[in-house]
Order: sequence, then structure tokens, then C-alpha cells
Amino acid sequence: MNAQYPVRLGVLFVDGDDAAGGAVSPVAPWDDGDRKVHARDAFLLYRYLSKEFDSRAAISCLFPHEDEPQGETTAREYLDMHFSFLTEIGVLPSGAGPRVREEVEALLAVGKVSAPDDDLTYEAAVAFASDKLLRPGMSFLNGLPLPDADDSNFDKGFSDALRYEQMHVMELVMKGVITDTAPKSIYARVLSGDKLFERYHPLLKDTDKAYSLVAPKADWRSLLGPTPKSTDYGDVDAMFLIEGAFDLDNQEGVNSAASFLRLVSSPPEAWHDARRVSVAFRMLASGPAASPRSQVLSRIFCAASQFDPEDILRLLEAQGGPASFENVAGVIDAIGQIDSIASDVRQRMQRFGAAETETTCHASKPIADEKDNFYVANGRVYVPIDDAPISISDIQMLISMEIDKTRSITQMLYPHLMPATSEKIGAGDRIEGNVIHHAIATTATILNEIMSSPSSSSSQDVATIFDSLQSDGGNPLFLSFNEESLSRLQVKISVILDPLTEPTQRVAPLLLAIRDSLKLPLKLIIAPRKIVQNDAPLSSYYRFVAEPTSLPDASPPKATFRNLPTNHLLTLRMDVPELWDVQQAHAIQDTDNLRCDARYGCGDEAHTKANEGGNDNDDAGAHGMVELTQIEYSLKSLLFFGQCYDVTKSTPPNGLQLTLDRSKPNGLSDSSDAAMQSDHTDTLVMKTVGYWQLRANPGVWDLRIAENSRGSELFYMVEGSVSTRSGKIQLAKNSAESTSKSLVMKDFTNQGRLLLVKRRKGFEQADLFLEEQDSGVPQQDSDETVHVFSLATGHAYERLLKIMMLSVTKRTSSKVKFWLFENFLSPSFKQSAQFMAKRIGCEVEFVTYKVSRPLH
Repeated sequence: MNAQYPVRLGVLFVDGDDAAGGAVSPVAPWDDGDRKVHARDAFLLYRYLSKEFDSRAAISCLFPHEDEPQGETTAREYLDMHFSFLTEIGVLPSGAGPRVREEVEALLAVGKVSAPDDDLTYEAAVAFASDKLLRPGMSFLNGLPLPDADDSNFDKGFSDALRYEQMHVMELVMKGVITDTAPKSIYARVLSGDKLFERYHPLLKDTDKAYSLVAPKADWRSLLGPTPKSTDYGDVDAMFLIEGAFDLDNQEGVNSAASFLRLVSSPPEAWHDARRVSVAFRMLASGPAASPRSQVLSRIFCAASQFDPEDILRLLEAQGGPASFENVAGVIDAIGQIDSIASDVRQRMQRFGAAETETTCHASKPIADEKDNFYVANGRVYVPIDDAPISISDIQMLISMEIDKTRSITQMLYPHLMPATSEKIGAGDRIEGNVIHHAIATTATILNEIMSSPSSSSSQDVATIFDSLQSDGGNPLFLSFNEESLSRLQVKISVILDPLTEPTQRVAPLLLAIRDSLKLPLKLIIAPRKIVQNDAPLSSYYRFVAEPTSLPDASPPKATFRNLPTNHLLTLRMDVPELWDVQQAHAIQDTDNLRCDARYGCGDEAHTKANEGGNDNDDAGAHGMVELTQIEYSLKSLLFFGQCYDVTKSTPPNGLQLTLDRSKPNGLSDSSDAAMQSDHTDTLVMKTVGYWQLRANPGVWDLRIAENSRGSELFYMVEGSVSTRSGKIQLAKNSAESTSKSLVMKDFTNQGRLLLVKRRKGFEQADLFLEEQDSGVPQQDSDETVHVFSLATGHAYERLLKIMMLSVTKRTSSKVKFWLFENFLSPSFKQSAQFMAKRIGCEVEFVTYKVSRPLH
């Protein structure tokens, strides 16, 4: 409140029993005020005060009496306290007290307002509280639930909600949603967001969200549903798996399971108001089965897809009373006596109930403070208050709270799951729906568990999930190292690798360093693809070295390659982040064409000696004959990169010239040519995804459309973003025309930038490139320069490049300027190229451009 934020306070007076029952209790006789005070009396009193005086007078009465005991207070005593306070603070005019008191008593005696068209009534308050599931003691800030008033965390909860709302309001202001003139009701606009719901639910106060893969050994055969039934899941936005875990060793758990099945049998028409949602169900035992009855029921739950939910419900309803069976055979015999279930269905239940399979459908670990009965929605654990059965509204609330994440996972996985399941099972088959729901729900559960906020009591790390996925008999694709270090180290490394990929080749030496040098606990799962797109997914030889001893204090740092092939040409390069421009500063060997020999090393001399036929028994190392490959790399610059789009046409402005200059404070300038050259770079926007790239060093820079260029006539810069849902460009509502954009190079992990340009009025259809008018008369220009762009890599091609430069220069009457991509050139060539240019009479300019992943 110290920030002077405007606050609108609303108070709802309802009786707890009235709100819970959804009906207004009758008005008790007035009896000269000797009856017990009711919430209706408070409602009518405060309504009268706000109408006759003002809302501040009514609010003022709240605070002095907040601690007064109301349980046995009579209506007269309640009015005495309030009128005494109103007189004390000067709200009641002199001599007006008796008249006001008489009017209020008459109002409370009747129990309702006199104006029939007034919607501000106690009946409306009760209806609102009942519809929104509100109860006395609850409080909200812009629709966000706050902790209970007697909760020790109330201050922290209020501060967190206020901080969130401040960010929410500022975001609406920055997006131009809230301006000086719009919207008409700011409060109504603020009451919208991803944390607001139609009704209150205890889940809204669940700050410690728990996610868990409760039954990692259960598969799609244990699923019921899905609902609504569908043969085309391509139209579904999100898929959920609702799991109910019950203590089948006591009757309360069996009753809860039966209630859960009734819900499955009578689902609503839609599980979500705005999204198309498909829901499958699974029933579990909340722990290992102890009694014969729970063992049989758990086994039948494992094969639930083989039965109609109504038949399983009849089975549970027949389990009334204590479970007094001495063995499994007794339970099997009892199932055969249930006349409400068809004979063939009973026989199937007996067969599954008696089968002692390894598959178990029970929670594998304590969940939700070891509760006996709980529910899970795509990993989100929910324990109803007082062990009440779950309701449709509970499931709909769980779906609403998890819809965004689940929708993203569904849309990402479904295109890959559908072809595989259709080919193996058959399109439109009921089993297909179960398989897809199980796969998506399991993926969502694992991701939710990993991404959920860490907690000492409920959250689990990736290594724990790996343990749950490991089979009891040992998995040959599951490897574990340095387990003895777990008792003294808090760090655990868990990795999933596809062996037939280049990233696996790159990470392998890092894993060796983690295992052998750092001695950290390491868990590794080998997850090869079932389908390989081509015969040779790894078509080239690749070795990646990350030596743990290559530290800054090493002299010099080194990377050691062992057992390299001698029958292949090898290329040596640095593997660095995308925005690093790392080039060779010194090198003798041709790193693009290395030939290696086990005796003489790698390089041209080593290959020559090997071809001369040295004695295989010669110790080349002892005679100093081993060629040591030495290359010095330097970080020449960092890179700004990103994408550029023309918002008028929603296409990249192919060929738009961009410049980057170091930002200088007003009044300061540097006229040095060398300084201007080192602090200026330029580039063109590419047609491919509008990619652009500019070199820069740490500091503040100004990005502009090149001055006096065709692009500056056609375009100006604007602010905006790309929608993550639709992929469409969205201009910021407060975006203004701009000629430059400030960029800051402040670290080594700079991300890509989005540059949006808009066409000026009158140039909506103009071309960026103008064709020169052909007069039909050839014109000679003695100052004309022929520009030649070229790229070469390796010493052999660099020699051919020199021959080409000499040949073109000698046979061209005009000036010649060669533009060479320096990223791929050897240091020796770059040093000799400038000297050669002076001798033969041409110009040489080096161009830096790093091929980016978006261009692959």
C-alpha cells in the first residue's frame, strides 16, 4: 500500500450453511432484537450504511469489530456496537441516531430490501457464493486466491499475489491493452489471465504442486475409455490420463473406487469449455496388495481394457462388507456367484484375477503424504479434502490447470505416435486410443515431474525416474557408474542417448571425463531409434575430444586424439557456440586435409615419411621424428544474428542492407578511420528465413537500415513479436517508426534477435532492387571494378585460388577486387594474400560469415 496503488475492496456477507446448501435460511422473528445475529443482518446493515452515507463509513465498521465474538451475539448487541462506533467517528449527524437506528431495525426485522428491482440482495449474495463455491473466510486479489486469514503464510501469499498482479498489469500496459482511453473497465480486463477460473477449487491454493509417475509398470491394457469416444484423435487438442489410486484392503477404498467408476461411466459432454479434450482412466491399488481380495482386484485393474466399466462397477458393488476371504481361490469363487455380471465376463475376470503375472497395477512409491486414496491427472497429484470421492468438477479443474502444457505435448507427439500405432494396431481400433493416451500421459508426467519446482518432500530428480524405469531383472540398455559415490556426493548425472547420432559422439568424451576424472555418479540409458531413415545414419567418421586436463592453466591446453584412422582424410575444427567467430591464428599443417600415421603423427610431412617406407620397428618418437600438430585458435569476434521480416508482406526483405555501428554518447565522436572501420560492420538480409548476421565485440551497438540505400527509402523499423501459437507476426500497439535499434553484447550466450521492418506509405508494392535503364549504347567506365567472391578450404584449393586470382587479374582490363571468406582460409594464406595482391595489382578483402543452423 506504500506505493499508493488504487484499491477496490469488496466484501461478501453470507452464512456458511446458506452458501454450502445454496439456499437462503428463513428470517427469524425480530423479537425486539433478542434473536441471534445472522449474516443477513450484517449484509443489510452494511448495505444501508453504504447507501445512506458512503462506502468508507461501511468499511470503517469492519476493522474495530473483526475480533468480536459473533457466535452468541444478539442482533441488538450487534447494532449497539456499530452505532456506538459510528457516533464516535462522527458518521451519524447529531440527533440522527434514533431515526437511523429505527430504520435499520425495521430493515432487519423484514429481512430484505424494499426495492424489488435491486439486485444487491442477500439472496443474490448467497447464489453467487454457492455458484463460485465460496465459503466464509476466503479472500481474493483480482480473482487470485489468498491464504486463509489465520494462516501464518498470509502475508507472504498476499505479497506474492500482489507482485504477480503488478507484473500482469504492467504487461497489459506494455502491450497497449490498457491505455489512457481503454478499456472501459480496467478491473474487468484485469480479471482475465491464466490463473483465473470460473469457480473456486482447493487446487487453486495448492502451492506445492506434486507430480509423480505413480505406476511406471502399468501399460495401456489397464486403461478405461477414452471419453468422448473417437476414431480420429487428430481433432483433439489435449489428451489426459486420470488415475485413481485406492486402498483396496479396506471398504472405504473399494467404495471410492466404485464412485470413480460411476464417474467414468457417466462423463460430461465436454471436459473443457474451450479445448477439445480426450480423457482415459486407470484404476490402481495405492500400494502392494495385502489381502486376497485386493490382490484379485489389482490384477483385474491391470486388464481393465478387457471389460466394460459397468461390469467392473458391479464387481466392486458386490464387495460390500469386510474382506474375509482366506485366499485368492475364495475371491475367485465369489466372483463366479455375481449374477449381475454376464457368465463369459465373470469367467474372464476369474482368469485375470487368478493369473500371477509380473505386471502390477499399484502405486510404486508413497504419494501425497502416503494417503490411502488419491488421484493423478497426467502426473499431477490431487488428494480430495476429507478423503471425499473425486467429482467431475475436480477433474475439470485439474484439466484446466494442466491444459496448456498437455496441449503442447499432445500436438508435438501425436503426429509421430499416430502412424506407428496405426501401422501396428490398426487405425480406429479402441486399443489405438489407449496406446496413444498412455504414451502422451507418460511423457507429460515425466516432463512435469522434471520441470516442477524442487521440493525436499515431493519432487524427484531425473535419476529417481530412471530408477523407476529400470526393470527389476536388469536392463542391458541401462548403465550405472560410480554408485559408491552417492553416499558422499549430492551431484548425480543422468543421460539418455541415441547411439546413432552425432550429439552422442560429441557427448561421449564428456561422459568419460565425468565417469573417470570427476568420479561422479552417472546413470546412462541407451535409447536407439526403432526406425532409421537411411542405411547409414552415421555416414562420416567423427571424433570429439574434450580433455579434462585442458584447463586455462595448462601450458599449452591440448586435445589428444588416439587411434585415428590412417586411410582417411581428416578435418580438424573447433566446436564452439554459434555466436562465436573462432578462427585459426596460427597453423602449419593443413587442418582440412590431415593424413595420419601411427609412427610419425598427423600432417603433410608425417604422410610423406610414411609413404617413403620407414621401418615399422623404428621408434620415431625416440628420434624426434613425430610431427606434432599445433594450431592456435583465437576468438576474433562475437556475432549478433537473428531474423528479419517485412510485416507488410509477412516475408523476409531479401537483400535489405543492415549496418551495425558502436553506439557513442551524445557529443562524442571518433573520426579515426581505423576506429570507424573496426566499429562498423554491414550485411544483407537473406531470403532463407530472413537470416542476418553481424560481427560485434562487447558493448552497445546501433543496428540500422543502411543510410542512403534503397532499403532506407522503403522501410523503417517497428517493434513486435511472433505469436508462439499461430506463428503470425504481431505488432506492438505502441510501436512507433524507428530508424535504429540498440543491441547490447553483454555475454557469451547471446540469443537470436527479431528485427521487424514496415514499408513506408506509397512503397507497399515497390521492389527493393531497381533495374538499370538500358539505353542500348554500351558505356565504358575506366573506374569500373570487377568484384569476385570466392571460397576455398585446404592448402590444395588455396593454391588453385591463387592461380585463379593471378589469371583473372592478368586477363582483365578493369580493376579486380577479390572478396574471400576468411572463416575457411588458413593463416598462412591470409598473410600471403595481401602481399600477393600488391604484387599482381588487385585488391583483396576478407569477409566473415559463419554458416548458421537455420541455413542448414
